[in-house]
Amino acid sequence: EALQRIADALRQDNAFARFLRVDVPYHGPAMDGILDELRHALTGITASRPTVPLVSTITGALVTDADSLGSDYWPRNVREPVLFAQGMQALIRSGHTVFVEISGHPVLSAPMAELLALENQPGAVLSSLTRREADRAALLRTAGRLYAAGRDPDWATLCGQAGRFIRLPPYPWQRQR
Repeated sequence: EALQRIADALRQDNAFARFLRVDVPYHGPAMDGILDELRHALTGITASRPTVPLVSTITGALVTDADSLGSDYWPRNVREPVLFAQGMQALIRSGHTVFVEISGHPVLSAPMAELLALENQPGAVLSSLTRREADRAALLRTAGRLYAAGRDPDWATLCGQAGRFIRLPPYPWQRQR
């Protein structure tokens, strides 16, 4: 009830507020009991410098070195609040405008699109999978949408063999072969 009152007050102030349906209360005190075990399980794992742009949802900033992803990073990620909006803003402001939500069902795609709009940036937000669609069909649809958004998926990897591209007439009434 208290959270509902807070959400209602935020909405009255035209602030975004939405409840997420989750089974585990990550990013809060309920996770304190597993942090030591998680740290222990991660002992000996060495982080590497990211090879693709990576934004930390702990800091909301781009990760540029391996030290930022050390053994304490993941326990912090489980326990601390998620700075999703700040992370998305960092990506958008660094020039990224096409996003794919990698998950079993899109949960963050709508907020991602809202953040693009708030930054006055055209772009595309795509989902990888959805609950009511076969995985392969969903992934191929997303690859097609990536292509439509100006990206060039590796079609040979997706389809198993390289295809042959042909130019189609730009107008349907042109009958030349």
